[in-house]
Amino acid sequence: MVRKDAGSGDSTTRRSQTQSRAAAFLS
Repeated sequence: MVRKDAGSGDSTTRRSQTQSRAAAFLS
């Protein structure tokens, strides 16, 4: 679920995605 709004909340989305990926990778 990769959503990229016109630079709106881009950092937040990327941060959330990275965290989710890290959690899944560590699991």
